[in-house]
Amino acid sequence: SALFMMSLFTKGNIGTEEVLQQIQWFSESLFQERAIEHYESCSIDYTKGSVAKMLQEKVIRKQVLSNSRTGQKENYYMISQEYNEEKLQRLIEHVGQFRKQNLGASYTLNSEIVRKAMMNDFGFFAKL
Repeated sequence: SALFMMSLFTKGNIGTEEVLQQIQWFSESLFQERAIEHYESCSIDYTKGSVAKMLQEKVIRKQVLSNSRTGQKENYYMISQEYNEEKLQRLIEHVGQFRKQNLGASYTLNSEIVRKAMMNDFGFFAKL
């Protein structure tokens, strides 16, 4: 989930449903690439928990805004002002230290590989 949050630097803010769907899709992509060992890590409950933890740790913040299409108020997520790309990268690397090494993975999740993979999957990463 922290990897996905890097997209918020270019996207700005993103609605609750969209952030959950995109994080889940991204984690499933990492599972298919064998960067995540257990499919349970892709569950919506796990995704919601990780978003809640990032809110608690003030990595992201939640703001209620009007949806431009429906006019209804919705929760949107954005990177906290205290976090820049470098600080978020350090968080990703710190969390990565606790991951069990996946012997079947053909690569490790270093920052350059993550950046390239995310640029392929998310066109808006090309600006980073």
